[in-house]
Amino acid sequence: MPTLAPLEERLQGLTTGKADELLERFLSYVAEIGLELYPAQEEAILELFEGNHVILATPTGSGKSLVATALIFRALANGGRAFYTCPIKALVNEKFFQLIAAFGPKSVGLMTGDATVNSDAPIICCTAEIAASMALRAGLDSGIDALVMDEFHYYGDRDRGVAWHVPLLLLARTHFLLMSATLGDVTPFLQRLEALTKRKATLVENKHRPVPLDFTYSEEPMHEAVKNLVEKGKAPVYVVCFTQRACAEEAQNLMSENYTSKEDKKKILEELEDFRFDSPYGKDVARFVKHGIGLHHAGLLPKYRLLVERLAQKGLLRVICGTDTLGVGVNIPIRTVLFTKLCKFDGEKVVLLSVREFQQIAGRAGRKGFDVQGSVVAQAPEHMIENIKIDAKKQSDPKKYKNLQRAKPPTKGFVPWDRSVFERLSTGKPEDLVPRFNVTHGMMVDLLDNPTTGKHGGFGALLGLIDKAHIADREKKRQKKHATVLFRALRRAGLVELVAREGKRGKVALVSSNLQRDFSLHHALALWLVDFIPVLKSPPKIETAASTEAQAAPAEAPAAEAPAVEAPPVEAAPAKAAEPIDEDRRYALDVLSAVEAILENPRAILERQVDKLKGDKIAELKAAGVEYEDRMKELEKVDYPKPNAELVYQTFETFVTYHPWAGLENIRPKSIAREMVEHAASFDEYIREYDLVRLEGVFLRYLSDVVKTLEQTVPEDHKTDELDEIIAFLRQEVRSTDSSLLDEWEDRAYGQARARRRDEAPVLPPRLADDPKAVLVRVRRELHRLVKALSAKDWEGALAAVRKTDGQTAKTFEEWMKPFFAEHSVLHCFSDARKAEHTTMKVTGPATWDAWQTLVDPEGNNDWAIEAEVDLSADVDDASPIILVRKIDQS
Repeated sequence: MPTLAPLEERLQGLTTGKADELLERFLSYVAEIGLELYPAQEEAILELFEGNHVILATPTGSGKSLVATALIFRALANGGRAFYTCPIKALVNEKFFQLIAAFGPKSVGLMTGDATVNSDAPIICCTAEIAASMALRAGLDSGIDALVMDEFHYYGDRDRGVAWHVPLLLLARTHFLLMSATLGDVTPFLQRLEALTKRKATLVENKHRPVPLDFTYSEEPMHEAVKNLVEKGKAPVYVVCFTQRACAEEAQNLMSENYTSKEDKKKILEELEDFRFDSPYGKDVARFVKHGIGLHHAGLLPKYRLLVERLAQKGLLRVICGTDTLGVGVNIPIRTVLFTKLCKFDGEKVVLLSVREFQQIAGRAGRKGFDVQGSVVAQAPEHMIENIKIDAKKQSDPKKYKNLQRAKPPTKGFVPWDRSVFERLSTGKPEDLVPRFNVTHGMMVDLLDNPTTGKHGGFGALLGLIDKAHIADREKKRQKKHATVLFRALRRAGLVELVAREGKRGKVALVSSNLQRDFSLHHALALWLVDFIPVLKSPPKIETAASTEAQAAPAEAPAAEAPAVEAPPVEAAPAKAAEPIDEDRRYALDVLSAVEAILENPRAILERQVDKLKGDKIAELKAAGVEYEDRMKELEKVDYPKPNAELVYQTFETFVTYHPWAGLENIRPKSIAREMVEHAASFDEYIREYDLVRLEGVFLRYLSDVVKTLEQTVPEDHKTDELDEIIAFLRQEVRSTDSSLLDEWEDRAYGQARARRRDEAPVLPPRLADDPKAVLVRVRRELHRLVKALSAKDWEGALAAVRKTDGQTAKTFEEWMKPFFAEHSVLHCFSDARKAEHTTMKVTGPATWDAWQTLVDPEGNNDWAIEAEVDLSADVDDASPIILVRKIDQS
């Protein structure tokens, strides 16, 4: 029999669900892992096992996760299902694997919106938004018997707080554990929980930290501060930066010092032995890590963040440069937290950190089991540190340095702070949480999709939800009025229908039966998208006057104003293929562009697009002999590509006329995923094209959002084969770029089963070969990439696009293609060349196929083809090619 996880084993053979027996078994687990409960932990666990709700307000590092594990154990022992919610995906991932270690891989699943693993498991780790959506869609039947809401202070977050708010309004049968180190006054939450569930709610708080902190205000240069901390034995040092660029710059600056011993560097190399730094930014990440310096921010691919977390947990990284997301709760042992600044951009302006923000991050310092003392250091502003040095010089030799000027503070992106601000943040009490609640289309669709909403249906349930919300009466009236406007908009769009109730009077509003099961309107402008897609099947002609007007407005109107039809002049991207696009392909690409138009702008990527276009334009103008001043005027017209801009702006203006609430948002046409699809660019190729190496995580997350919106927000009856192919292409690019999370779960889930006795049937993860459609999509994708390389006469690229075989080199492909290019001037690789009819596959065995790809020539003869084979009888990974080319010749 396979070895059971410790709590999985303790769930076996339970005779009763009595608190005493469950507590005894759980405490035996605590003893087995070598822990001794703190008083606050013990009090919280006893309250939970008595069936009471608990609000746990204890410092970071005081063992809140163990209390959460106790609630989950109790829920499973009583035949229930437990959910553990976190605010960020990195923390969800970490809790996912922690709970696997305790309960076993078959018992734990994950849902983040980007990834879903083992979703039917009795324990689910998810973002708060997932739990809120489930509560709206199913209410008391959501199957959430126990709910751990970690980092509960996000309840007061301006943009996301509603996700922490909703479960407290709907889940009357759920057992709650709310946890945070920085909650403020929790009296209202205790009262609301008791009123909702009719069971006792208890506050367990303790300000005592298992590992005490010391606080220092540093007035020495950054590199000296880090060096001194490491030399004093205060590493690992977490250097807090508030932008991803600053993280990379600080890491680079610290490369000049040696913080890691030869022994630890050797251990790091051993840990990296099988790790693939195969993305464009991978070389830089590897260089930092091998030097003992970690990076951790959302711009990195998940696999690099997981690597940094793993190496840090093994004590091999002396310095980690990270954004404040690491302060949200990712379990990395940090001895010292070093703030580079005490101000940050909050989404609207630069402000000083709040007491809560500062203490959440500072609380990362000093972890039980690793340290006896933690340290928090804040750097003085750089100009003040420089002035201290200048003043010292003047004092040492007034005559020599009399003309030395004092440094001035930055004029932009800066709010001043000093020692008194640091002391206030260190000792202050966290601000009270302010409730956030706003009705959205997504919330309404979720409620309308809930079959248990009663005689008044989903809209009546929404009004009832607003009545329960923790907001003022005046705000409730405003939200109800807003809800009515949104409901009418959904009715006009045909997304909601009124259905007669069987055997009863009146009608009830339901989500249209024509929509896919997971249809979602969680993007604010999703309703415009649904309205706009039918227009793409027969787009109206745009009048010249309208087009002229459309080029006069700013790219994005202020959020408070209704967006205008106008758009700035658009400089089209250089054409990389002059082939016509057929109507099916055009429609699919235009739907993709429409989806991109409702997503947030990844500004850093768009800025790189503009930079490249400007560089290309300058080269073109210089070659044409255009004068400097005229070149500069032309450059002012350059903007990132905006497909169908005039049509998008005009239809959105009309949409806003009928839906005034939409004026609070703005339409944002752009071409990132579309450009990638049009040019059949891989993730790595696009990264290199626009020098996005430090933004790989941002780009991956954007592509994930595109795929999710295409799948869930575009109605099923508007999807075509061409659009399905685009979705499959983008989904596979996301998956093949970084599948670290799913790979690690599969390894844990199936690794034990593989190690069983040889005479038992092995348990294996799902195979690609078992999904013929997925095989076809992947083969077509790889063949198209090969054709693209052949078209460019990139023989090394062609070799890299296929599975390696003995004797096959780049020269092999060059020789194969010589006769083709002797007959034809060009090999088409876009548009018509990518049609499904040009790819043929034939099954030759249980996990083998033959494949042929027609090569499309300008004359239309199309009598050349690639002949390949696919063998999936052995394990394959997501990144390596699966096609093996036998020959390329004329048929």
